[in-house]
Amino acid sequence: KAHPELADIVDRYLKALDTAVRIATSFNVPPIKGSTLVLCNVSDSMNTPCTSAKGLGQPRKVLEVALMMGLMCESACEDSAVHLFGRGIPDEPVQMPDQPILKNTADIIRKIGHWSGTRCLHCDGLRDGDWGSTLDNPKACQLQCEYESAVYPTVTAEGILERLLQHNTKVDNIVILSNDGAFPPGVEAFLSRYRRAVNSNLLYVNINLSSPRSKVCTAEAGAHPNNVSIAGYSD
Repeated sequence: KAHPELADIVDRYLKALDTAVRIATSFNVPPIKGSTLVLCNVSDSMNTPCTSAKGLGQPRKVLEVALMMGLMCESACEDSAVHLFGRGIPDEPVQMPDQPILKNTADIIRKIGHWSGTRCLHCDGLRDGDWGSTLDNPKACQLQCEYESAVYPTVTAEGILERLLQHNTKVDNIVILSNDGAFPPGVEAFLSRYRRAVNSNLLYVNINLSSPRSKVCTAEAGAHPNNVSIAGYSD
């Protein structure tokens, strides 16, 4: 168990870090007008080092940086919703309490581990066969964890976006944080149909965090002017 004085130092350090994140968001991310949908890829492929994130202290994974940036975007939006896509996660907007961005990022990663079957929220232990070791009823913990990790299907960016068309829901901005190129599967075709049917001025931004350096990617000839592709992470 951590010494109280050390725990207090760590707590103050984390609060200072979160203050820095909020200040960075306020100064570096201009207010995002209108309605914004933020999609974060949380698939297994995101658990690789984010080599462009050199100013975040210890090495960070692409998943961590994507979630942190997604929450930073959300805090800068007039109106927004954050969705996750990947294997075995709830197909619904992320609901996070009013707490520091870094704390929310860590909480989401912990939940993803539970949903994917690698971590148990009930006993807070790795799933290595030691089911519910801190609980009075390990068998009940095992059954509950197996049930919760089995009920969630694979969620895709295309599936989330298609519902916007089905319900004629207008959004002004779509931001996708992933480790992929400009368009995850099905997204380019969706954008064409959505702009014809719902909002011709839709702004689409794809951020590929697997790139070793940060840059704004050059648009291909004939690309829609409201499609923006960014690679890497920059402080």
